[in-house]
Amino acid sequence: MKKLILLLAILSYLQSVTAQVGFLRLSPLQKTDIKVGFTDISIENSRPSRKGRVIFGDLVPYNELWRTGANRSTKISFSDTVYIGKTALAPDTYTLLTKPTKTDWDIYFYKDLSLWEAPDSLDKNKVATHIKVPSFPLNQSIETLTITVDDLTKNSANLGIAWENIYVAIPISIPTDRIMTQDITKELAQNATDFHAAAYYNFNNNLDLEQAKDWIGKAILIRTQPDYRDYLWQSLILDKLGDRKGAIQSAKKSLTIAKTVGSKYGVEENQQTLKEWGVQLEE
Repeated sequence: MKKLILLLAILSYLQSVTAQVGFLRLSPLQKTDIKVGFTDISIENSRPSRKGRVIFGDLVPYNELWRTGANRSTKISFSDTVYIGKTALAPDTYTLLTKPTKTDWDIYFYKDLSLWEAPDSLDKNKVATHIKVPSFPLNQSIETLTITVDDLTKNSANLGIAWENIYVAIPISIPTDRIMTQDITKELAQNATDFHAAAYYNFNNNLDLEQAKDWIGKAILIRTQPDYRDYLWQSLILDKLGDRKGAIQSAKKSLTIAKTVGSKYGVEENQQTLKEWGVQLEE
């Protein structure tokens, strides 16, 4: 009985020590969440350190699949369809597998989330997309494997991988304007302010101008009181569509309304626009 009690005590102690040591991970887990445009990107990866070792070509062999980290393979999630290069990647979570060489890396977004090690060979049915990207030498040493989302714009980002003295960038395109247009069309309420805002967005982002023309026309139609800003944007939209005559008519309406409501800004904007279009204004 005493031996059994001692054995149980030892096992309990070992479990306790193991649980505590488990928090002292040699390759700490990192979770990164970022929004690009309207798209959420999440990365979960374990970060090994160099510790004086030669990484690429040694610890991470060239021309072999790598789990791109330590412990469980690195995962990346997208909330919307994105493009890796020219290939669409559906919203989902993927394992990030890579195959480094001296000059470039093969990048695989892989549909198997159970991996702790890279597979010996790829299952083509599980490869969601593949892209080859160049590797770049760094003028400093990166001690710990670092995966980041860099060079953000509303429509794009780079998934950056840096370790030792190597950096690679995986281009990601985000169809933010398409998502925004779909949301506008879906959620657009029947009020002048929303129609005006939707038309303004399309115009400023060089999207569907015919749709912008329709939306600004609806804003004017349902507005209870005329607003010079509706006609001002209508004039700019029409001019961009090549209808200078219609644009001038709208700008003149906008100018008249701006004078009536006493908007100095509205008067100056319309006068300047009309002068640029060669319209002689009465002093």
